[in-house]
Amino acid sequence: MNKIDKQHPYSKINFNNVVYLGAGNGDGLEELINALNAKHWTLIEGNEKKARQLASTVSQLNNKSDINVKQAVVSAKGGEQTWYNYNLNEFSGLKQASGLKELFPGLKLQGPQPIETEALSTLLAEISGKDAGGNNALIIDLPGYGTELINALQNSGELQRWSFLAITAPESVLFDQGDDVEKLQQKLTDLNYHTRGETGDDPDFPVLYYVMSEAQRKLVAERDAAVAEKDEALALASSRSEELDEAKQKNAEWVSSLKSEKKDLEQKLQESWKQLKQAQTQAQRYKNESDELQKKLEATEKNSEQLAKLNERMDSMFEQQRLQLEQAINALGQHITQTSSQQVTELKARLSLERSFGRNLVELSDNNSNLNEITAVSLTQQLEENSYDLIIEFGAGKSTEFLANAIINNHNPNRQLENKSASNDFSASDFDLPQQVLSFEYDKKQFNAVKKRIEQNNLQSLVDLKYTPLVPTEHSSHLFYDCARTLTNVANLLEGREAKVLIVVNPSSEQSGLHYESTLSVILGSLSALQLDILLNNSMATKALQQDWSQLLKCRSLPSEEKRGNGVYLLRINP
Repeated sequence: MNKIDKQHPYSKINFNNVVYLGAGNGDGLEELINALNAKHWTLIEGNEKKARQLASTVSQLNNKSDINVKQAVVSAKGGEQTWYNYNLNEFSGLKQASGLKELFPGLKLQGPQPIETEALSTLLAEISGKDAGGNNALIIDLPGYGTELINALQNSGELQRWSFLAITAPESVLFDQGDDVEKLQQKLTDLNYHTRGETGDDPDFPVLYYVMSEAQRKLVAERDAAVAEKDEALALASSRSEELDEAKQKNAEWVSSLKSEKKDLEQKLQESWKQLKQAQTQAQRYKNESDELQKKLEATEKNSEQLAKLNERMDSMFEQQRLQLEQAINALGQHITQTSSQQVTELKARLSLERSFGRNLVELSDNNSNLNEITAVSLTQQLEENSYDLIIEFGAGKSTEFLANAIINNHNPNRQLENKSASNDFSASDFDLPQQVLSFEYDKKQFNAVKKRIEQNNLQSLVDLKYTPLVPTEHSSHLFYDCARTLTNVANLLEGREAKVLIVVNPSSEQSGLHYESTLSVILGSLSALQLDILLNNSMATKALQQDWSQLLKCRSLPSEEKRGNGVYLLRINP
């Protein structure tokens, strides 16, 4: 323990915490404690024997300060390290004292050994965390270790808690990979600490006293926060660049796969034409044989009637074979053409979505729900061309996330929905005001999965997801979503307004008990006064469904328009 001057540089400061690293066996401790006014003391010594002597010394002090003795070997990073034992115990430590051999020729290394250490930043965080306010002083009486320990505290963010430092350093480098006075002074100056030049009375191992003001501490904290924010932004930019590169690679692989499939289809078409030529050759051979037979039959002058029937049968047989071959070839050609055309259409739709959404484009399919690219493009066009007050969706899934992201991408949050006045006969507490997308889902597992993705992607402000089990509809035993009360509340909210609503029918899975034919009757039961756009996939819009809906609208005297295109069927009511 360094000898303390009669007038300590920090004697007029009131400290909350004072931590002393390398406190030794307690020599001069009472003088130091009397010189400093501190609420809490923590004395740390790595040597077990010295630590016991230090605890004994503390127990005999009359000072009433809170003094805690801890035996621990402290390092910058913590963990297992090598301890170097010397015959002069005061120079034993985690660094070899190569430079001390000139000052102490008799100094000898007795042998290294592994030892477990504690990280200084962790140790100080535990101490200051209990009562971190006020002034805190850190005394480091470990010559050669000062700069390394200060660096560790700076990197952990713990240094700014300790505005008063007293660090012992050698005048020259005496320990391997250690520091000296000049290096330590430069480090503390760079960290905005200042000094009045006070030192201890040991010329070989002076004590450096450095202080950081409250204003300087705030500036350093702000600077460190700004640097951390910059590093985080750079890391995020790098991550997004990697994601973009990965997306480009996947797109290239997809295009390559399509080219390969196209090549395979072309090869199959060539093989089909080859088979056709072979069939034509075979048909010609049959005809030649038939002609030859005809000549033989004529030569035999047999019954002309039987010969005519035989010729008629053979001609019919050959004609049937020719027609069958032509039908097979035409069907194969149409299949190949349709397959290629469908893939091209899907590719164009995918590219259109990527141009519109960029990397914000969500995956359109998972294990439980699927939204094809062509339908997604149609939904995007509807949202771009119309300003809807509300979007109602039957069947939550990937389409739900896509609709929310499409609204964000269009930057079109305008809507007419608001709470009704108190004069109405329903209370706002009876119904949560829906977001721009009101989605119904009957499957609990699917509902939970979609809800989790919405929360993960922070889409709650756009999507109002409702769990609505299947129930019989009002006028039939057909099962449909239990959504009648919610739709009635929506109608009340929109009463008296020329509201425009988009209704998307996009089931998350096939369900034999669910009748989507009931969609129109359920919707008209509450929202018949509004302008409604009902959109569903072409495969769902069967001829029977269209006839039923047309009859229902006719009975209600509701005007409507319908059109097909881009793989979807759109029915507009009250245009």
